[in-house]
Amino acid sequence: MRFDLVVGGLTALEHANRYHLVPLTRTPLVQLHGCDPLPRWINDLGLRCRFVRRGTTRLFGRIRIESVDQCGMRFPFVRPESVGSATLWVSTLERGFFELLHHVPQSESLEHADLLLEGLPDLSPMRLRGILGIIRGVKVKRLFFWLAERHGYSWLEGISPSDYDLGRGTRSIIRDEFLCR
Repeated sequence: MRFDLVVGGLTALEHANRYHLVPLTRTPLVQLHGCDPLPRWINDLGLRCRFVRRGTTRLFGRIRIESVDQCGMRFPFVRPESVGSATLWVSTLERGFFELLHHVPQSESLEHADLLLEGLPDLSPMRLRGILGIIRGVKVKRLFFWLAERHGYSWLEGISPSDYDLGRGTRSIIRDEFLCR
């Protein structure tokens, strides 16, 4: 259909059986990440799920699924999944986690992201370095390093925060009125 959308974020992690909280809604939410708008007809298909689009332009820039890196690999970090006769593109665990972090605290909680990362001891350092190199969001990179250091995974040893632009100054995820004093 030529839409630049991939199954990503929490949906990609759940698809890989890497979820921590069981959803309480009867209608599953399928997160589609990408540059293109969500097709108007997609939620009228009569499926037992609801589709929602999450933009990735602020996170990755205008990189499209058709892009190919220097090694000829499809970029940025999506894998094909066969669904009947169609091919569906799904974010890798690494990209899915960064997509989830992009939506903290607006639609995902920091606590949930922390619990999810606790269940991801097998992330690929090579993929993490590649994604960190293209991510534009300082918040996402800072959150990733803060959470990863809390869990002390071995894959973090080969990834140095000093290799990436983490911005300057202090940042806050929680608004001032909610801080304990």
